[in-house]
Amino acid sequence: MMSLYQTEDRNIRALGEETQRKLKELHVLVSGSGTLSQIFLSALAGLGVGRITIIDNERINPEDLNEFLCFNNNPNKKKIESIKEILNKINPVVKIDTYYSKLNKFLISDNPNVIVDATNSIMSKIDSLNLSKEYNVPFLSAFSNKNKGVMICSSPKISLEDSLECLLQEFDELDYGDVTNGIMAGILSSEILRIASPNLEEEINQSSTKNKDNKELFKITYNLCSNNRWNGDELKYVDYSMSNSLNKKILLVGAGALGNFVGLNLSLMGVGEITIIDDDKIEQTNLNRQVLFYGQVGRYKAEVLAEKLNEISPIIKAKHYIERFNEKNRDMINANHYDLIFSCVDSFETRFLLDKCAEEHRIPLINGQTYAFGGELQVYWPKFSKSINNQIDLEGMIEVLKEEKPKNQRSGCANNPYPSIITPNLIIGSAMVGEAKIIFEKHNHNKLNGRLFYEYPRSYGLKEPLNLVDTQNLWKNGF
Repeated sequence: MMSLYQTEDRNIRALGEETQRKLKELHVLVSGSGTLSQIFLSALAGLGVGRITIIDNERINPEDLNEFLCFNNNPNKKKIESIKEILNKINPVVKIDTYYSKLNKFLISDNPNVIVDATNSIMSKIDSLNLSKEYNVPFLSAFSNKNKGVMICSSPKISLEDSLECLLQEFDELDYGDVTNGIMAGILSSEILRIASPNLEEEINQSSTKNKDNKELFKITYNLCSNNRWNGDELKYVDYSMSNSLNKKILLVGAGALGNFVGLNLSLMGVGEITIIDDDKIEQTNLNRQVLFYGQVGRYKAEVLAEKLNEISPIIKAKHYIERFNEKNRDMINANHYDLIFSCVDSFETRFLLDKCAEEHRIPLINGQTYAFGGELQVYWPKFSKSINNQIDLEGMIEVLKEEKPKNQRSGCANNPYPSIITPNLIIGSAMVGEAKIIFEKHNHNKLNGRLFYEYPRSYGLKEPLNLVDTQNLWKNGF
C-alpha cells in the first residue's frame, strides 16, 4: 500500500514541508453545497487542508445535471453526506464535519481559521460574514453565474461596514454558472493557501520585484464578456449558455491535472462528444490534483476520465484512446472533424504537433500549461489569432530541449523539482473551457487579447507573446 507521504509528495515538493504542515493544521468552514462549493471542497482536499466543516441544508435533486460530488447518488439524499463520502476518497486523512442546517454558530465545536461562503444567497453571506467577525477570522465570499464570477477576501482587521461589499448583493439567488464555478473555486483555494502560509509568497519570490498585494479587502472578477477576462470592462453582455455546445465534438489531448478540470467543465457544460487521448497510468502521486481518479491507481487515465465524465453528465458521450498523440495517429483529427482541440500535455513536441494540425485543418486550439505556482493558456482561433507557436515559440523550445535533456528522457512533470499543485490546474483548466464557450458562440469581438495567466498569490491578467528566452525561463520553473 502506498504511504501517505507518497500521496502528498507533489505538494511537499512544491510547497515545502512547513507549508504542508500549516495546511494540515488549518480548519476551514464552508457554507454551501452547490457546484462552486463542491469544486472548492475538492481543491481543499487536494491541498491537504486538515479539517473542513461543511454546513448546508440542501438535498440531491436528480434533475440537476451540474453536480460534481453528488452524481450517481440516491435522490433526496443530503448533499453534504455525498460530498463527505467522495472527499474522503480524494483525501482519506482529512477530517470532515457536516451539519445539515443553515449556518449556526452553536453547531460548531471548534473555532475555524477561515470562513468561506460559496453560495449565491445574500442571507447566507450575511450569516457567514457576521460569524467571521465574531471569530475574528478572514472571510472569503464568492459567486458565479453563466458569464461572470467574483471572489472577495475580507481581513478580520476591517470593520463590518467596510466588509459589506463581500455580500455581492447584485447576484442574490442567481443560478450558478459552469466554468466560472471552477475558476472561482481555484481562486478561493489560492486564498486559502495564502492564509495558511503568509510567508510562502516571500519564499517563492525571494529575487522577485513583484508588488505584494496585502490589501485588507481583495476583489477579483472573471468575466467572459471582457477581452481582459480579469477585472476588465464588460464590452457587451452575452448569454453564454449551453445551447451552442450540445452538438460539439471535442478532442482532449492529455488526461492529467489540466485534463481532469477541462473534462470536468466540459461535462458540466453539457458538450456533446469528448474524445480523450492519453497513454499514462494513474499513480498515487497524481491524486492530490487529479481529483477524478480517486480509487483508480494503476488504471489508464484516459479510460477512467471518460468513465467519470459519462457518470457526471449523462447527456454527453466521452470516449477514450490509450495512446500518445503523435505523427502516427495525427490523421484522427481530419477523420473525426473535431470542432475544437484542447492541448493539456506537458510535452513541447506534442504541443507543437497539435498546433500544426490545428492550423492545417483550421480547427481552434486551446493550449494550457501550469508550473509550480501558476499557469497560462493561449488560444489559436483561425482568422482571429496567431498560432500557439507564434505566441510562445514552441519550435524554439524543442531545439533548446534537444540540447539540455538526455535523448531518452521523455518530457513530463513527474520528476520536476517544482511541480504544480491543484490550484493553477483548476484555474487554468476551467478558463480554457471558458474560451471554448466564446468560440462556440462565434463571438470574436470577445476574443482573448493575449495569454491569460494566473500566478500565486494574486496576479491575474494577460501577457504579450513570449520570446524564446522568456519561454526558457518558464520551462525551468516547470512550464
